[in-house]
Amino acid sequence: MKLTVLVENHAPLNSRCLAEHGLAFWIEDENSRVLLDTGASGILLQNAQKLGICLAEASDIVLSHGHFDHTGGLPHLLAEGLLKKKTITCHPDVWQEKTEDGDYIGAPVGPEVLERVATLRMSKKPRRVSKNLMFLGEIPRSNGFENQKPLGLCKREGKLQPDFLLDDSALVYQAKGGIFVITGCSHSGICNIISYAKTLFANQPVLGVIGGFHLFQEGEALTQTALFLQQEQIAALYPCHCISFAAKAVLHAATPIREISVGESIIVE
Repeated sequence: MKLTVLVENHAPLNSRCLAEHGLAFWIEDENSRVLLDTGASGILLQNAQKLGICLAEASDIVLSHGHFDHTGGLPHLLAEGLLKKKTITCHPDVWQEKTEDGDYIGAPVGPEVLERVATLRMSKKPRRVSKNLMFLGEIPRSNGFENQKPLGLCKREGKLQPDFLLDDSALVYQAKGGIFVITGCSHSGICNIISYAKTLFANQPVLGVIGGFHLFQEGEALTQTALFLQQEQIAALYPCHCISFAAKAVLHAATPIREISVGESIIVE
């Protein structure tokens, strides 16, 4: 697998690419091309062009959850005809109306528009999206210390309710010697995601994790997360997009983490 960062909060010095508060990964799994998330705007189109990536080659587009910084590129892909005959895989709650402090923070385009050109595959269950990539579906919240508070509101059955982001999911790549976890924001908890992934892959070792960890403040949740990751002995940890410097420092003190930003790639055998 080759994973290239198309959108992230940071771009390297003298990079030809643009950065924004958002996330998008281009994943090459043998002959398959999968796009995980679309960033907050249309810069994924510009970055892809600069990196020599042909977005038209994507067979599947996976949405980790329904926030604008992961779905904001959808209208731009739609306008360029890049969603035609694609399969969009996500949790069904991705399309809920989502607000925070009165501001709309959900997807900028709904399923009724997308299904005119693409196939929507909405599932709470794990679904394979390529030979070695699996969408995890709804993540069980098994660790009590992780992200149990709602973030804003969502409209469920016509009523506004606290949003616990049950739509937050992730991908897992089956490598030769274990699994590699690829997250969007980890609103469901990075430890919950890893724990669930291991149950689906016969407790195989976790070789690496990349994506948003949604950790910002020091406290019990961060301390327990650092201890969990240390005990897992994960060799390649790439927390990005939604994590503070303070949180990175705590994690790095427990187990080494790595940096990655727009335009950079990793290869997993």
